[in-house]
Amino acid sequence: MRTAVNSQLRDALGACRGGFFAVAVFSLFINLLMLATPLYMLQLFDRVLGSRSTDTLMVLTIITVLALLTMAALMVVRGRILVWIGTWIDRRIGGSVLAAGIEGTAAGREPSVQGLRDVSTVRTFLTGSGIFPLMDAPWMPVFIVIVFLLHPTLGWISLVGAVVLFALALFNELATRKLLARSSVSSIHSLQQAQSAVHNADAVRAMGMAPNLIRRWQRQNAEPWLCRRAPATAAAPSPRPPNSSV
Repeated sequence: MRTAVNSQLRDALGACRGGFFAVAVFSLFINLLMLATPLYMLQLFDRVLGSRSTDTLMVLTIITVLALLTMAALMVVRGRILVWIGTWIDRRIGGSVLAAGIEGTAAGREPSVQGLRDVSTVRTFLTGSGIFPLMDAPWMPVFIVIVFLLHPTLGWISLVGAVVLFALALFNELATRKLLARSSVSSIHSLQQAQSAVHNADAVRAMGMAPNLIRRWQRQNAEPWLCRRAPATAAAPSPRPPNSSV
């Protein structure tokens, strides 16, 4: 089922190439318009303070305000496009993923809605703020080149800062990749256990297993990094005497 969900996600994302291209174009202009404030400050110190020209100050202020308003409008449009893409993907493949889960359960496989969780994760990512840095990062070289054109010293400062930030991000990724992957697998496993317990609610309550089952689930859910390897599937709780540990 996971392979089928991934295939449908790839097809749906491929069908949204036009929307992602529009988002990339908006990101380019947003990053260019971010230069409005530093350019305004440079012109303020270079022209206005020296000449004490009120007219120049007014013109520069009006141009900067218009640039910032345009940037805000582009950011709103970019966010709307991503929300539309995420909603469209959810509507396109959500029904088929749910149908595949129902058919798999009817065929004897372990009941699971992990496919729907994956689709929801993609939609949340597209409609959240986490995708914006990915859209802005490719235009960083353009930004640095423009800063170099303004002044070489400012350009070198920007370049060094960009390298330092990239190095910190890379170190953070390498340091947390295995822990995050282990935590994700353990979280999926704990959700499957909870789903299995709810599915067998009558047996759990009749056998008096609920307190021990809840304690074990809380222990695994609170410390997922301690689970070295989670089983591929969550087995249904086997009936045991009320006083036995789960």
